[in-house]
Amino acid sequence: MRDVEMYERQLGLTVTPFAGETPASIVSRIAARNAISPRNLCSDLGLRWPFLRSVYPDQLSGLADVAGLDRANLTRWNPEKIGIGRYRVGQARSSTGVFRRTATRVCPACIEEALEGEGRHGAHQLLEWSVMCLHGCEHHKAPLVELPRAATSHETYDVVAQISRYSDVVKKAADASPIYAPTVFEAYVRRRINHGPQADWLGELELSQLHGACLSLGGAICGSSLPSPANVDPDLERELCVEGLRFSPMGRTG
Repeated sequence: MRDVEMYERQLGLTVTPFAGETPASIVSRIAARNAISPRNLCSDLGLRWPFLRSVYPDQLSGLADVAGLDRANLTRWNPEKIGIGRYRVGQARSSTGVFRRTATRVCPACIEEALEGEGRHGAHQLLEWSVMCLHGCEHHKAPLVELPRAATSHETYDVVAQISRYSDVVKKAADASPIYAPTVFEAYVRRRINHGPQADWLGELELSQLHGACLSLGGAICGSSLPSPANVDPDLERELCVEGLRFSPMGRTG
């Protein structure tokens, strides 16, 4: 069957994407709802799972057609690769130092809420959850949880299977429900992801660079010796990034 004929076949069982959900997550959920693996679902529909999880533009178009989804939203929340180790993250850009596409990080409260409302195929992954300098959920004020890495990349991108595999970890974290209020730095990063560069001194910097700048400045102000951003305690990192942003030209002006 020709590709165009495959794309004309509308799925009977699809899903409604969550705000900010990645295309790979959407495919994982559609596959779960149709009781099939993402790879086999894509094959049956004339798509290719490896290319779709790497978000090739033609694959996004095919997904939009067969699943009745909005292409613009798929493109917006697609972590597009724009260079070696560099990605477009929403309306911002980042290197793998801050954005890790293969990390399965979730808000346990969001997941438990979605599972209760939609069943197994409610498990999902938002684009912003893979931004490593965001440590909590803006909505639930809960810390994000990073699940153990899967054996293969195919499994890593199948977020429904990953969450099912570690459902006890997610539930335990959701039950603990500590308060993890977003910081002003995290709010700033989210604005960059959702609306693009701001008109300030950090405007020309990618997420990795602005994170490093605020962290280093905060460390200097607080007299903290930082081995490397990757090895800083998350609570200390959040504190230092806030201090760095607060004492920056942007923070002083407003």
